Amino acid sequence: MEVIDDERFYDAFDWEPAEGGFAPLKKVAEDTSNHVAAVTGAHKINVLVACGQTCKTVPKIASIYYFNPGTHTEGDGYLYQNRSLSDTFVFPNGRDGKVDSVYVDVDTTEYTGE
Repeated sequence: MEVIDDERFYDAFDWEPAEGGFAPLKKVAEDTSNHVAAVTGAHKINVLVACGQTCKTVPKIASIYYFNPGTHTEGDGYLYQNRSLSDTFVFPNGRDGKVDSVYVDVDTTEYTGE
């Protein structure tokens, strides 16, 4: 499955940024004079491969919109939109209860927000 919004494809997130929502976790250098601990930044995920037998993708939202000419952005043609969001669940194998069906390759560069 191709990832369209690659800003969501990181291995760590800040779930409470100042502007709301979520953002990749930024790298922070240690500053002992101001009592700031070092934070390892998020890494971009390059490849994620999972076995279809123990991973299930479930559609969360699947919407189709169809607009007549002039009803959306004042265009002169028909507009078709198909939006789909989904969640993927990974289950342990049936032998020893371990998750051994996922391979992930990440970029070694830490996210700095720049």
